[in-house]
Amino acid sequence: METSKILLPYKFKLVGWCILIPALILGIVSYAGVDIDFSINDIRQLFHLPAIHNNQPFSLSSFSYDSGIFITIIGILLIIGGIFVGFSKNKCEDEFITKIRLESLTLAVYINYLVLIVCFICFWGLGFLAILQFNLFTTLLVFIICFYIRLAINKRSLKNEK
Repeated sequence: METSKILLPYKFKLVGWCILIPALILGIVSYAGVDIDFSINDIRQLFHLPAIHNNQPFSLSSFSYDSGIFITIIGILLIIGGIFVGFSKNKCEDEFITKIRLESLTLAVYINYLVLIVCFICFWGLGFLAILQFNLFTTLLVFIICFYIRLAINKRSLKNEK
């Protein structure tokens, strides 16, 4: 199967960067301890809907009702922006770029699982769950970083040859 058939159009790349960069900044700021979190009830109040109240404080359902919707939105934006940036065609999509894309994706998976193995060894309990939250996004972000670094290195080497 030709990979250019399953890649997104080039126009998605700019949209992806416009989503990914603010989501990364907001994600870093929110995990750095700045209190910008709000709940699902805050959103319901914007639409004049009644708040969700759960009288069972120790049930699993009470945990999910009022958990931070802000972090959820950031996670969704990171995934959408990352997919748009990482899997959109380049202006000149050829076999060499397809090869770089595949090698970068393979390297990102290797790095992701190396980080996961180290986390299995070093962390446990709730600390490990926090690490797993970050690990959800590392494959996509490392792929984007590796791909664009390798593209820049190859463009520079081509300019030096000319």
